[in-house]
Amino acid sequence: RGVRAPPASGWPSPRPSLYIGLIALVAQASGYVYVLFPELGALGHDILKRPRGTWARAPLMLIFTPLATAVVGTLITRHLPYGVTSVLLDVGFSVVA
Repeated sequence: RGVRAPPASGWPSPRPSLYIGLIALVAQASGYVYVLFPELGALGHDILKRPRGTWARAPLMLIFTPLATAVVGTLITRHLPYGVTSVLLDVGFSVVA
């Protein structure tokens, strides 16, 4: 089987945007603002587009990575003032995790 090319329309797929919008709606309606984690939209899109890709073949990492970055990001945000140090720590951990 060959790999199918994306449609030639030039328009990107609306599915990731709809998914992120759904997450935002759930977060707003439920009051659980931590549900709003848009990176899950990117991961979901990657898994749907590449079912045999790296993320789709690593279900434990798919669970651990967003959880770890969310926990550490929340701790950094709650315990450090917003500034260069907190942003660098947050981004640095997200890249390493």
